[in-house]
Amino acid sequence: MGSYTAISDAGKTIVELLRRKCVPPIEKPELIGLCSPDDTGNFMLGVCLYDIEERSDMKMGRDIVIDDTHVKNPPSMLDLHYMIFTALKSDIAVRAADEQRILGSVYQKLADSRIISDGLSGTLADGGESVNITFENKPYEDKIRIWTAYNLPPKQCLFYKVSGLAIESEIVREVKRVTDADISIRQRGQRR
Repeated sequence: MGSYTAISDAGKTIVELLRRKCVPPIEKPELIGLCSPDDTGNFMLGVCLYDIEERSDMKMGRDIVIDDTHVKNPPSMLDLHYMIFTALKSDIAVRAADEQRILGSVYQKLADSRIISDGLSGTLADGGESVNITFENKPYEDKIRIWTAYNLPPKQCLFYKVSGLAIESEIVREVKRVTDADISIRQRGQRR
């Protein structure tokens, strides 16, 4: 299960996967990174976490047994919502075609990696965790709202949801096991 770094690790996992497969025409992996659309730095391809949702329907109801005398609260389950966008600074004559090639390549790479658990270094998968990443079909109005939240005009981008992310609780409680029991047997109709 994930620690509090699981949210950050999920974003790093996506970036590392895209860097490893080096989306063309981006020639250098370090030009792919976590950023927001209004602050891209030198990145040509940005991965932006724009929403986090707790999944109460997936919350495990039972405590986790640590040992004979300790239990831990169940983990919280999260869905993370990402926007993947281009931030090219090239001439308009070639930029539109390059942006479409990049987005097509990103879609292809992530479609081939729907479950991320292949041992990416320093990320979720190191701890034996796996996360599902799925393409999100959003209505155009929702896309416009997300872009305007950054005070930017809408442009082509891809939306993904990472699900199956667990963040473990740090609360450990001591419990006492039943050591003896007093059982008495009565027949129906008899009173003590």
